[in-house]
Amino acid sequence: MFKDYNLTVEYYRASFLVLRSQPPTDAPANIKITLKLGEMDWSSSKWRDTDVLIFNIGHWWNNKKTIKG
Repeated sequence: MFKDYNLTVEYYRASFLVLRSQPPTDAPANIKITLKLGEMDWSSSKWRDTDVLIFNIGHWWNNKKTIKG
């Protein structure tokens, strides 16, 4: 904590900000995961009320590091 500035810096790693889930039972076999866009990831309670969020999303633009890689 940076007491002189009333600032705390914390690191949380999450692949998605939304809930990652199993596909519905009637989903096609090639569907492995689903993202529930209306539900936040379980870790969101730790950062939901923060004043500033910093995202590092550069790795998503590299096809070798995504689910297709």
